Amino acid sequence: MTAFPNRLAEEIWTSRYRFVAPEGAPELSIDATWARVARVLAAVEPEAQAAWEGRFADALADFRFLPGGRILAGAGTGRRVTLCNCFVMGQIEDTLDGVFAALHEGALTMQQARTARASRRLGLRITGLADALIMLGLRYDGEAARRVAAGAMRGVTQAAYWASVEIARDKGTFPLFDRDRYLAAPFVHALPPTCRRQ
Repeated sequence: MTAFPNRLAEEIWTSRYRFVAPEGAPELSIDATWARVARVLAAVEPEAQAAWEGRFADALADFRFLPGGRILAGAGTGRRVTLCNCFVMGQIEDTLDGVFAALHEGALTMQQARTARASRRLGLRITGLADALIMLGLRYDGEAARRVAAGAMRGVTQAAYWASVEIARDKGTFPLFDRDRYLAAPFVHALPPTCRRQ
């Protein structure tokens, strides 16, 4: 069983991240928490799920990798929580300067997140592209596959911009919107004229 580096770390785990089941049985150790998180992460791997669970558990062991708090507290608990709460930082030096350097890095990351929200940048997930290419009988690295993928991405891009138009109609422009600068950008000229006018 993994030992905590100090009593404060154990208290934080106990009060914030240790899962207590509805019937009242709490996780017995941080190892159980890591196992729960690793099991959930591996659940999306259709092949070699047990191997991936082992890899994830190994990454978490001995505090080598600590996911965000929502992940530690929520993954595998059955609660409806977001697991999008993780950014990667290097090892934190156990000194006052090391802690302040890590806080500075974290603050910069959060500032970038605020800027992204102010410019309404949304990340789009694209899934199934490789499967589609396989169903079409196209090699993933072949010229024909690149043409098909480019065409699909053009469609996704146009749909995303039309969705952005609808969001702007509903919520107004995003805080950092600069119409002249935006319309002068090269990627905007690749959009259909009807979309550009909106």
